[in-house]
Formats: sequence, C-alpha cells, structure tokens
Amino acid sequence: MRSVHSGRGRPLTGMPYLFRRNNVRRRVALLALSTALCGPMPAPAQQYRSEAQGISKSELERAERGFDAEGALQTTTDPYARSMLLAQIAAEAAAAGEPEQAYARLQEALKLDALSGFAQDQLRQQAGLLAARLGKDLEVIRLLKGANDPVAVRQLVAAYARKKRWREAASAVSQLLDQAQPSTDDRLLDAQVAAGLGDWARVVARTEEVLIAQPELAAAWGLRIRAQLQLGRVQAALASRRAAWRLRVLVGPEQRLGLVADFAKAGIPLAAASLLEEGLEQGDLERSPERLDQLAALWLQAREYAAARPVLEERLRLAPSAEASLQLGQIALNAGDWAQAARHLRATVRLPDGQRRAAAAMLLGQAEFQLGRTQAAVRAFESAGAHGRYRSSAEQWLQYLRSGQASAGAVAGQAVSQRDALRQRGQRLSGLGARRGEQAAVQGFTPVGAQAPGNAEGQIPAWTGGLPPAESSGGNPFADEQPLAVISAANMDDWRPWLSDGHRVLLQRYPQFRMPVYATQRSVAYPQAIYAATQKNQGRARLLGSDAISGARLGFPFPAPESGVEAMWNHRLRWRGEALRRESNQAVVGSGGEIRNVLVQGEEFLARYASIADPADLSQENILLYYLTTFGSSLRAPDFTVVVHESANSLERDRAIWALPRSYKKMFRIPPVGYDNPFPGAEGMFYIDMVDMYNGAFDHYDWKLAGKREMLIGYNASEAQKFGPHAGADGLLHEQTLNPDALRYEIHRVWVVEATERGGKTHAFGVRRFYLDEDSWNVVLVENFDRAGQMWRIQEGHLLPNPVIQAADCAPVVTYDVQEDKYFVQRMTAAFGPAQVLDPPPGVRDFRPSNVKNRFSR
Repeated sequence: MRSVHSGRGRPLTGMPYLFRRNNVRRRVALLALSTALCGPMPAPAQQYRSEAQGISKSELERAERGFDAEGALQTTTDPYARSMLLAQIAAEAAAAGEPEQAYARLQEALKLDALSGFAQDQLRQQAGLLAARLGKDLEVIRLLKGANDPVAVRQLVAAYARKKRWREAASAVSQLLDQAQPSTDDRLLDAQVAAGLGDWARVVARTEEVLIAQPELAAAWGLRIRAQLQLGRVQAALASRRAAWRLRVLVGPEQRLGLVADFAKAGIPLAAASLLEEGLEQGDLERSPERLDQLAALWLQAREYAAARPVLEERLRLAPSAEASLQLGQIALNAGDWAQAARHLRATVRLPDGQRRAAAAMLLGQAEFQLGRTQAAVRAFESAGAHGRYRSSAEQWLQYLRSGQASAGAVAGQAVSQRDALRQRGQRLSGLGARRGEQAAVQGFTPVGAQAPGNAEGQIPAWTGGLPPAESSGGNPFADEQPLAVISAANMDDWRPWLSDGHRVLLQRYPQFRMPVYATQRSVAYPQAIYAATQKNQGRARLLGSDAISGARLGFPFPAPESGVEAMWNHRLRWRGEALRRESNQAVVGSGGEIRNVLVQGEEFLARYASIADPADLSQENILLYYLTTFGSSLRAPDFTVVVHESANSLERDRAIWALPRSYKKMFRIPPVGYDNPFPGAEGMFYIDMVDMYNGAFDHYDWKLAGKREMLIGYNASEAQKFGPHAGADGLLHEQTLNPDALRYEIHRVWVVEATERGGKTHAFGVRRFYLDEDSWNVVLVENFDRAGQMWRIQEGHLLPNPVIQAADCAPVVTYDVQEDKYFVQRMTAAFGPAQVLDPPPGVRDFRPSNVKNRFSR
C-alpha cells in the first residue's frame, strides 16, 4: 500500500494503519460538517477517491462502527491525523447543536495547518459559517474574506453590513451578482448594501426586481419604502405601503415600528400615526405610556388635535405626565375650553425643563385670564417671567392685568364662545399699533392648514373661526373702520417688508396709485364638512404627475403642501359653493384712461368634487366641475357661450370644451384650449390660464414652493362692489389703475409659489410668481415676467369672503400691463350684486352641450 501524503509534501510515516484506512472517513467528516451548516456543497470527488486507494469496503465498514474520535485524538500526535479527527469531532458537535464546541475544534484544526490547500480552505469556510451562527462578525470577515462559494460570500456580506463596512460589502456582493442568474436573495442583499451606502436609486431599482419575483417579501417592501422616502417620493412611498398592506406584509411589530420611524423622519406624521394606531388597536403593539406618547406626538405633528386628545387622556390614566398635561392644555386652549386648559396646565409644574415650564405658565396665564381669574393669571405670568425667554411677554401681560383694564377683558368661558372671546381680545390688541407680544397666543393650525396664531408684531390677529353668516347679513361688517395708513410712492419705503415686487412697481410707475391699509380681519370661514374632509385628505391625497390627482375628496387636498403644484391644487379645488351663478362686467382701460370693451359675463357652475351632499369619488368619476359662461353686451343675447367639463385626471381625459358663437345653431367641440390662448374681449392682455388667477394644466412650468411671507394684499373690499364699471368718483375704472378709494389692503400671510417655464414647453410668460392667501388658498396676486425677466403683467385679486355660503373668492380682479400702461378688469358686480346660490341646483344634464345649445341659440 502506498503512503499517503499531507498537503505539505511530507509522507505520513508511523501513523497507525487505522488512521490511514480512515482517511476517507475524515473527508466524509468535512462533508458532513459542510452539510450540517449550509447544505450540500460541491466537492472534488476524484480527490477523495484517490486518497482512499488501497482501502477495502469491508475495512471501511468496520472502521465506521464504534469509532471513538475523541479517544483517538488523545493518542494521535500526527498533525494531519489530528486535523482530520478534529474535523470529524466538529461535524458531530455541529450536528448535536453545539456550535461553540464545533467552532473551537475547527480553530484547533486550522492552527495545525496540516491539510492540503483545498481541505484547509474547506475548514476555514466551515469555521467562518460557524462564526456567523455565533455572531462573531470579525471572525467571519477574517475567515471568509476571499471566499468564492456563494453561501460563504453571503455570510461575509452580512458580517460587513453589521459592522457598517459598506464599501467592502459592496465589493463582496458584486461576486454574487456576477453569476449568470443572480438569485432573488442576492438582489435583495445588494439592495441592503446600497441602502447602507445611501444609493437610494439603486435600492428602488433592486427592490423592484425582487418584488416582481417575490411580491410577499417584507424586507424588500421595507427597503423600497425607505428609499422612496429618502428620494422625496412621498406619494410613491404611501402607494408602496398600501400595496404591502394588501399583500399582508409589513404587519409585524418590528416592521411596523420601522415604517413608523421612516414616515415620521420623512415628514409624514399622519401616515406614521395611522400605522402606529393601527398596530395598537390590533394588539400587535403594547399600549404602554411610551407608545402612547409616541402616538400623541405624531398626531400633534400631523395637526390632528382631535385624534391626539383621547390618546393623551389615556396616557394620563396610565401614569402622570407633565408633558402630556402640557399638550392637553394646549389643545384645550385652542378649542376655547378654558377650564380644561387650566386644569391640565396646572399639572405642568413638574416639568423638568425650565423653558417648557415657563411656556406652560404663559399658557396657563391666558386660560386663567379667559376664566376671569385675574390673580391666578398674575401668578402664572409671574412664574413665566422667571425664565428669560418669556420675561418680556410676561411683563407686558402683567402690566395689562394691573392696569385696571383687565376686568373688561376677562370674559368667562361659560358665557361666550371661543370665537367671540378671542375676537374681543384680538380687537383690543390687533392693528398696526399693537405692541410686540401683547396678543394672546393661539396655538396650532386652522382646519385648512393656515397658522392659527397671529404674528408676533400684532398686525395679524389669531384666526377665530371667520365671519358667521349673521355678521354679514347687513352688508359690510367692517364699514365703520378707517384706514390705519395710506401707502403711496412717497412713503412706500416705510412699508417695504410688506410690499410685493408688483405693488412696488405700481407705486413707482403710477403716482396716483395708493394702497389704503386697514386692520387685518381674518374673515374667511368654510363649512364644517370642508374642514373635516381636508383633515381626511392629509396623507391620503396624492398627485399622479402634475395634472392628475387621486385620493382626495371634497376638502383641500394638501393642507400642508410639500411642493408648489400641491399648493396650486389647493387653489384649484377650493370650496366656492356647490352651485352658483355670478354676473359681472369686464372692461379694458387704455393707457390714456379710455374705457373699452365693456362686456357682461355670466357664469354658472356645478361642483362635483366640492359637492357636500354628494362629492365625486375621483377614482370612479373623473370630473371636478361643470362650468358655463357667456359673454356679450347683454345677458339675454350673449355673443359667445362656452361650456366646460373640467377633469381631475388629465392623463385619462383632458378637459372637454364646447363653444357656441352667436347666431350659430350648433355647439361645436374645440380642442382643450388653455395656456396663453387669448381671452375674449381682453385685447390680448389676458390669457385663458389667467382666469380665476390660474386654471388649467400645470405641465408648462416647474413649480417651486418658495415658502411663506407676510404681505399686504387686497382683502375684505366689500365697498368695491358698489363702484361701477366707469370713471369718476363712484367709478372703479380710473386712469392707469383702479380707484384707490374702492380698495382695502390688509397684512396677511401668503404662500409663495414660483413657476419657471419647463424645458420643451413654451408660454408668453417665462416666469410667474403666485401668492396664495393662507386662510382661503385663493391666489390673490400673480407677477408675470417676460422672457427677458422683466415684470410684465400683474394680476391682483381682491379677496372677498362670502359668509352666506361660507366661501371666499376674488372680486374684482385686475390685470395691469405695466409695459403698455393699460389694464383689464373682471368681476365688477356693482350692477348685479354678489354671486347667488342656485337653489335648486342644476343637474349634470343642464351642462350637456345639446341642452346648453337649446338654451342660448337663436
């Protein structure tokens, strides 16, 4: 029999014959260990056969029976034999569920370094796989680095990942992807590594491949949602979450909490709160104080105060919490529940943070004041003043309370509503003369997403619910007010912080233009159904591109917009009533003051999206509203009639338009005009997409949400409705600008949206800047620039609330062409009165082209 050699070229002499015969058994032990750890692995069978030459089958069978490897190890000194015995003992330990023992034995075998190169590599790989089972990541990396077997490489990648050595992980995972057909697991592993490197686009691409093959794979969904959030694709992330839910994945506690954290970090607290609440209600998560604190914080971030309140109350039933008491106190204060606010805020004295404690004392002082408890309010403000940040505000309150005027202002919460109490307080302290910090704080946001508190300087009061119908039934509720100031070219620099670029151009260019400034009145109110629907839309509404919306119903779709086009959709879908008719004049005023093209316009519309009684489900009914308008010298015989069916999703169907010129017997459908197509009677100054300040498709521009600012805008100009479409003291149409005596300007907060012409699209305006009133989402001012970047046309809408229908719209609307010194005016209603509710409302059939033709054709 020939001698057997070790891997180092030395003949194994003096080794008992038994061990030479059991050489194959040792090799079998290696294979057994491999199979125990990771399943069958490829092995060079020919090598094993060659090392078994000279051993008969009967000898092998006898050797297998009752062989004591541990005993043999004690009597064996040869390194090769010891290595083989140690490999067999490791295999037996792994099979017996003793990975620590198996790993130790393999380490001993590796230190002997007595086997052939291939066998030594096999031992190293098996030791590395055992190290992975034992969580020894550094040992995994040491033992498996350079491995080629896919099983070993996967464990190596996982160890690199746990140590956050992402670049080395990426290098290793590339070996797996270089295979002819990488497995789904390998693609998922690559996505996990890409996430560690922050390559979110690669994560999205890889998870798409994985989910096509295995749509039920929860880890892939979690990675995909996280990547979409990191890339700012919020709506895509929400869609992925819905898809995962339908497949019943991502429902485990850890997966749910991970998603909650991802959505919260991405600034989508409503989605995060909904996920967390769902887990608590289904019993997947424990209703612990910590979890309830987390849920309440998310509801508050989402401005869902009604949802946060019961969570905080439950939290206090479980255990005392000064922080929860503070939050409940703020919510109750917002709701005008002064007694509840005071009760909760008194419990905040245990707040460890001095600044938070002082903030709570400031709120408590306001609640005590509203309850008529002047001395208790004084004590609270004295406590708040101990903190430097609140010293000035607290001192102002204390001066007021000690001045003798406080008795007139302390109104019991039982006697008056929150709105009336805050209005009384706001009327005392609002106006341009109010001192900084004097106005009572109102926390949070209005139901449509505006900031509820006034500004620090006092020019903007707190929102207190707007005007109820009773306050406007007699006409202008602010008729007795006098201007606080009048801005002209001479003093415009004093008002620069509150003037738009467009208004500065008008003041500089037209010396007779003036801006009468009045105390700000936050008069806009909407029906309760609109408020409730708006809150439901948050986190549910989404855009499918710029010109298609889904998930929204009835209310404003994006009360907390994240892009300019979302803010503009709020303007498009704002509540204006369900079915209205408005009649008004329009006219052009030339550069010399001549008045031309005085026409009468009639407008009727039927809202489908904004129908409180029966709002359209946009997933089933692709329609926003039906609109009918006529132009001419009289309402009875219009020169031109147009009917429009406005769609919600232009990807599926564009707006449909039919026209009926005078004396025609048939309406004819025209292409969906818009953009910079000229508007009838405007002498080229006004385009179709300038109607309603802006309407139609958004695809010609890139829309940027530039933030918020405080600005003077036309507001509450009820008197303007009395000025007719002519010149003179009682006329609206003066030379170069509207009659300043008919106007009223107030300081309000506005959203600013900048639209820049998109590549491949053309429009007469290269850049447009839109200003949207935060309380109503109406566009109230637009600055339109030419291709050279020069101011060209300024659209100014004078916002007028209509408390009868609880809506707001702009009337009149003027477009100034500051390059040709002329202007175009719409919605002059002096001869007709305000818009009227159509009762009973028209039906959809009334807006069918055939019926419109029968009504208006001769």
